[in-house]
Parts: sequence; structure tokens; C-alpha cells
Amino acid sequence: MYLQCHNCLPVGRYVEIIKHLQRRYKKVGIIIDNASTIICIAMRKCLDYLDGDMETSHLPLHLQQLNPIKTEWGRIKAAIANTPFGDLDKMQYAIRQMIHN
Repeated sequence: MYLQCHNCLPVGRYVEIIKHLQRRYKKVGIIIDNASTIICIAMRKCLDYLDGDMETSHLPLHLQQLNPIKTEWGRIKAAIANTPFGDLDKMQYAIRQMIHN
């Protein structure tokens, strides 16, 4: 399961979600993306609250092989690089086409 955390939720909500996952699946681990400062701060607070009841791993910085979104964005950027779109709508359309193909 992939749970992407954003700063829009209070840390307490993340704690509730993670505790629910622990009850449901018993053994839960979290992989923390070190490149996102806001997420790391929120997750650190959450993990501190859980008091070490969970296994955590930190992704090394800039390790594209472990972060599939970076690979996909790289593929999309390479496909549309140096393409004159004329306007933002045409560029967005091209990106959507790349995502769906």
C-alpha cells in the first residue's frame, strides 16, 4: 500500500491512519522520502508519537531507482523536451497523453 502524506492533514490524522494500518496488518513499515522536508517533519512527529512501534526506512537522497515517480517524470520530460507547444493547454494535453500511454 502506498500512502502519500501531505502537510494539509494534522499529524494526529496520520497517527490515526498508521494505527489503523497496524491493527489491520499487524506489522507495518514506513519508507520515508528524505527529499520532502514537510513530509519528513510530519512523519517524524507521527513516528515520535508512536514511540518506535513501527519499522522505518529512509530512502537515500536522489536515488531514482527507488522512487518510480522520478523515473516517470523523467520519461515524460524527455519525450516533450524542446517541443514548441504554443500554449499551456497544448503542453498539458501532451503530458496527459504520455501518462495514459
